[in-house]
Amino acid sequence: MSVDGPEDRTPGRSPRSLWRSSGNSGARAGGRSSLFGAGRRRWDNIIPLVAAILAVILAAFAVLAQKRFLSQSDATIVGSTYSTNSAPSAASTTKPSFPHLVHTIGHSFTSNGAEADSVAKLLGASWAHTTSGVGGESARAIAARAGAIPWDLHPEGGRIPASGKVEVALYQDGQPFPSEETWPLVGNGAGENTRGTGQNNEGISGILGNLAGVNGRLLIDRPAGTVRLTKHLEGDRYYFERESPGDVVDVEAAPFLPSYGPSQVDGVVLISAARNSLPRSDISDVIATVDKIIGTIPSDRWLVLAEWSEFPVTSDAGNKVADYNDQAKQHWGDHFVDTYTFAREEGMAYLKLAPTAEDVQDIAEGKIPRTLQLEDHLHPNQRGYDVIARAVVDQMVKLGFAPSGA
Repeated sequence: MSVDGPEDRTPGRSPRSLWRSSGNSGARAGGRSSLFGAGRRRWDNIIPLVAAILAVILAAFAVLAQKRFLSQSDATIVGSTYSTNSAPSAASTTKPSFPHLVHTIGHSFTSNGAEADSVAKLLGASWAHTTSGVGGESARAIAARAGAIPWDLHPEGGRIPASGKVEVALYQDGQPFPSEETWPLVGNGAGENTRGTGQNNEGISGILGNLAGVNGRLLIDRPAGTVRLTKHLEGDRYYFERESPGDVVDVEAAPFLPSYGPSQVDGVVLISAARNSLPRSDISDVIATVDKIIGTIPSDRWLVLAEWSEFPVTSDAGNKVADYNDQAKQHWGDHFVDTYTFAREEGMAYLKLAPTAEDVQDIAEGKIPRTLQLEDHLHPNQRGYDVIARAVVDQMVKLGFAPSGA
């Protein structure tokens, strides 16, 4: 932002040159010379003073302009208070390329784009939204798609051919990918505003990425008659297909790095990755996996969102989700948004809705009121997404990720 200085009013000639060219002489001229000699000396003393005052004024305007820019444009990260020894270090000096972008990473809460869309709408027309969410995925599967814990692909025959595709076996952390985990390209995640997931359930698009320096995509071939959202089957076959012909590459195994990894995740990143792992994994392991996802984000403009549960908090399943939210809040501090508590305790009031008898019962059991959920009593409906968005935007403002008043 530039600040225009005062208009330059300096005349073409100094007062001294004006009087010298007056053409007057004699006593009258001598009187004027005597009178204005002192005036010239006073003027010579005033000019530096005026110049100094103008310099101070211009400097003040520049400082105010810079402060106004930082407060109204969130192109610079301001006010982050994240500081947890066990979590990854945040790249707070890195500015996002698209500061007015909300991007979601995670499971089914994010896959249809409604969460990011609801947040962006609260922030204003200048904000865009994208998602790389895929329904049904575990934290480790999400981490693999983010390039945080990559799938290791073992090409058949130990080589990538000069063209076409080759069947590959999937490993992770040196072990065959567990059958009970969420396998790639079997989840639901091809929403209108997805960025780079590049997948559908027939495996036509696959997942774009790089294997041993070769650009291509990971594909799946499923048994005939397989319906959408079917979990991993013994008959599933995975392939790596080259983007373009090239040299044969001999490689026993190499990590597959999705192309939408850290290069395309930008703006303010919202993470919902734990829910599908909690039934079978230790909370500490899930948090460590989410930390690895955070490590792929190119700036410190990220938030981890609380997980929701369809079970009463007194049940084992409901209590584990509540425990995760408590530990997550302690672990990530101000970078954690407790959307679960906000929705349960304040969601209906925020929307100015009177709770039904069923809502009252849900709240008493430590659950989200069903007015904010789909019929499965887990996933948010649009009212639920509106409540989530309010909690998220409030935290974004607190951390300086969005301007005040959003």
